[in-house]
Amino acid sequence: MCWTNIKLIWGRELKDQLRDRRTLFTVIVLPLLLYPFMGISLIQVTQFFREHATKVWVVGSDNLPQQTPLLAGQTIAPAWLEPNSQRLLQLQFSGEGDAELTKLVEHFKTMGQSKEVSDLVDQLIQQQMIKRNVDLAVVVPHPIDTENGPITDADSPNVLLFLNSASDKSRIAFERFNGVLKKWQIGIFEQKLSAHNLTKSFAQTVNISSVDVAQKKERQAAAWSKTLPLLIIIWCLTGAFYPAVDLCAGEKERGTFETLLASPASRTEIALGKLFTVMAFSISTAVLNLISMGITSTFVLGRISQMPGSTLAAAALGPPPLASMFWLFVAIVPVAALFSAVSLAAAAFARSSKEGQYYLVPLIMISMPLMVLPMLPAAKLDLGTSLIPITNVMLLLRALIEGNFQGVVPYLAMVVLVTLICVASAVRWVVHQFNSESVLFRASERFGISSWLSYIFKERGDMPALGHALLCGIVILMTKFFVGFAVQVPVSWYDFARQTIVVLLATVAMPAVLMAIVLTRRPRVSLRLVWCRPSFIAAAVFLAVCMHPTFTVLSRTILYIYPPSESLA
Repeated sequence: MCWTNIKLIWGRELKDQLRDRRTLFTVIVLPLLLYPFMGISLIQVTQFFREHATKVWVVGSDNLPQQTPLLAGQTIAPAWLEPNSQRLLQLQFSGEGDAELTKLVEHFKTMGQSKEVSDLVDQLIQQQMIKRNVDLAVVVPHPIDTENGPITDADSPNVLLFLNSASDKSRIAFERFNGVLKKWQIGIFEQKLSAHNLTKSFAQTVNISSVDVAQKKERQAAAWSKTLPLLIIIWCLTGAFYPAVDLCAGEKERGTFETLLASPASRTEIALGKLFTVMAFSISTAVLNLISMGITSTFVLGRISQMPGSTLAAAALGPPPLASMFWLFVAIVPVAALFSAVSLAAAAFARSSKEGQYYLVPLIMISMPLMVLPMLPAAKLDLGTSLIPITNVMLLLRALIEGNFQGVVPYLAMVVLVTLICVASAVRWVVHQFNSESVLFRASERFGISSWLSYIFKERGDMPALGHALLCGIVILMTKFFVGFAVQVPVSWYDFARQTIVVLLATVAMPAVLMAIVLTRRPRVSLRLVWCRPSFIAAAVFLAVCMHPTFTVLSRTILYIYPPSESLA
């Protein structure tokens, strides 16, 4: 083995890859832009991480003890819940018509009662929770006496928590209220130790029990609703991208693209024909994966559940509900059309199959945050999320699979409208790409750093090109991102004005001036540093007066649709 030959081959291949600017972009430029972009996206998405208030229905609050009280009026006592967290638990109290419900729970939620009677009470509680639109039901069936020894035995709970495990909000409400009850238990225990000089063995204070009112089918639907929409989006994307690259960039490499363009078919007809081809592959990929997963899960999970002593969570998951399959099949068509059009437009821009593969990474970078957002527990379909592409479809599918039809109806038209606009825009982009000679007949080029630098300084134009403008915008965005962490909150108008001027000069003016000097022959003309007519000055004043209230209205509208969390504010 000759190391000299290895070194020569290594040097040759390294230089060959360094001449490819797509490789340099993926290896060098993309990592520099990726994480600041993710940081900016994370800051914008943090508003969806805000904690939403959960509704708790309290039945039998009169049975709570007066000593060491759990409640203070209509809220949790400040000793058990911080004032800043009071808004997260909205309490509703039972009325006069709830006495019969309390009596049922008192009689039947005790040891020795049959499962049928217990299920009947669970159904009654669940119906009342749906009717009252609450996330958690707290029932106190017996009067609680904290003065005289142990309150009750372990088989007769003092406080019952009824939750619906198929609902994320119900589980969150259970965790919040259960945490309050645990602090309350400790408080009662310490009060009894102090009042009666008891030992730690006297630890039984208030017995708390939780009951899951969700049906098995509801729990299965809730589990699948978080998985199936994400898989459908990924399958549609991967099923569309690779055929699109082969139909465009692959044909350019094989030399058959010019023959197709010379046919009697118009450019629009060629674009739509290729689009429908890519859609067929995208839909087929998603449908076949969906059918295969459904059949496999039905047999595999069914066999696992029959195994003695099986404790796997998958055994309780069960196969996907049939209703979910119907909604997924309906959603596959617009999602496949959107990703097929975007993939085909990107592939038409590529000169070769290798270059087309590089475009998959930015496409995934843009799509991934939209896919991850619906997976958050606090994410729900509302006016704000219905305006976000891909996210709105996933949240819509999630609600439909869970059977939450009432929560879908107000936003169904908005989701359909936004999706259709995105599909129409993507198809129009494809048609535009196929009607552009500069896109279809871009010749393959060799890239070198020295030739690129020579081109920058020798072949500069009087005005910046579109690529220069986009690069300048990215530089300004990245600069503002990092500088934003260094500035402090101003305490006066003078500090605010000075800080604003410095930030604008450092993050907006400086990158624009430097790029105008480097990338253009006439920076003064590029930056429009010329004398203007009085009418332009009048127009600038008019726009300043008109745009400020317009911007204020727009800002308030955005804050109404996407209200920021308190911590972000």
